[in-house]
Amino acid sequence: MAKNLLIVSYAFSPSIGGIERVSEFLVSGLKERGWAVRVVTMTDGPASEGVLRRPTAVQLIRALRWASVIVESNMSVRLTWPLVARLIRRPRVAVLHAPLRAPGQAAPRMRDRVKSLLLPAGSTYVVARYLQRFVPVTTRFMPNPVSAAYILDDKLARSGVVFVGRLVDAKGIRYLIEACSIMSPPTSLTVIGDGPERERLEKLGRELSVEVEFVGSRPPDEVASILRRRSVLCIPSVSNPPEVYPLVALEGLAAGCRVVATDCGGLPEAVGGCGVVVPEGNAAALAAAIVTSLEKGGLSVEEVETRARHLQRHSAGAVLDAYEAALAEAGAK
Repeated sequence: MAKNLLIVSYAFSPSIGGIERVSEFLVSGLKERGWAVRVVTMTDGPASEGVLRRPTAVQLIRALRWASVIVESNMSVRLTWPLVARLIRRPRVAVLHAPLRAPGQAAPRMRDRVKSLLLPAGSTYVVARYLQRFVPVTTRFMPNPVSAAYILDDKLARSGVVFVGRLVDAKGIRYLIEACSIMSPPTSLTVIGDGPERERLEKLGRELSVEVEFVGSRPPDEVASILRRRSVLCIPSVSNPPEVYPLVALEGLAAGCRVVATDCGGLPEAVGGCGVVVPEGNAAALAAAIVTSLEKGGLSVEEVETRARHLQRHSAGAVLDAYEAALAEAGAK
């Protein structure tokens, strides 16, 4: 099989998010393994070699014809309609990073029903087993990658709590700020990320006299540097919508943080028994778990080994191996 891979990623750089980062990882990683890789996306941005943004019908058809195999990072009918209409036939691997419809939604929309019918039989994967309950076909697990940049450094001094993510209601940051206001002894909080809730959260921090620093969005290498200097990573998400398998959980574990997370969606699966999980929307529970985690100090040898086992399948090599195996299997059908 020719090694011409087209990645269909509705969201892509310069947009910031988990899917975008995984798609970028696949582009660079599979190119290093000898693949010719191109991307089609609906995300606007600067011209980039091999990236086709908001393609016309003719451009999309040409891109799909060029490919020997296709990876879909989530389903996008808008970017795969020539395959749907059977104008072009190519082996496909669909990797779902989110439910086809939001959990709790009363009934699937017509678009969601169409997506369900179009999932490739035997070649549909999920990045969290939590997602399997929302997918009407048999799926297999496809791991998300964690960058080697996040590997812990035992020589660095650690202190305080850190949050990483978009500042939106679903991330539950207000519960974390409330938790910090009732902790004894108090600790500092660093918030990495930006979003529409920032002003309101900054105001809440001042009102509750919490020592919190909002540093805005930062590139991955800076995020890794901060994580390696913090004692606890807190992921206080709430089900609006639920988390699936956030990369930040893996990155916090790899960086050596103690992780405190809520029982929201697939978060417990991402933490993998290597942290503390508390009920979502509960500031008191977060506070107690963070205080306990801070008191424990550094990781024991056993804890480091447990994390290493959990993170092994998320290493760059393991993830690229998994994708290449899926591509080979799809191409052989």
